[in-house]
Amino acid sequence: MGASCLLFDESGRLLIVNPTYKPGWSIPGGVVDQNESPYEACRRELVEELGVAIDPGRLVCVDYVSADDSSTENVQFLFQGGTIDSHVTASIVIPELELSEWRFVDPVEAILLLRPKLGGRVRAVIEASRNSCIYLEAGEPIT
Repeated sequence: MGASCLLFDESGRLLIVNPTYKPGWSIPGGVVDQNESPYEACRRELVEELGVAIDPGRLVCVDYVSADDSSTENVQFLFQGGTIDSHVTASIVIPELELSEWRFVDPVEAILLLRPKLGGRVRAVIEASRNSCIYLEAGEPIT
């Protein structure tokens, strides 16, 4: 299982991170540890990756991803962290061995920079109703 978080600045731009251990941009988050809830994993990953304690907010997406040549079967949980202010942004410190950089980008640009399944997940959440939680498979809505 994995858990990640959508965080926006006051201009509506999405926070993305560039991992050192895999190609492509991502959003803050990571693997859920044994006996850890997805929510607690997301909270932990935000501290580990950004150096700040941020409430992950409400669940906005559950995405089932079947196994393929690059990964095992998994379930991804996406939380809506909301808007972070400039004081929080100024205190972000990333772990150099895990992330090479972070930045805020327009959500449309972010979707193009993110790995394809994650980009699909973010796109689906942005297009969904503000008060809903959506279910996806491999980043695509099930209709």
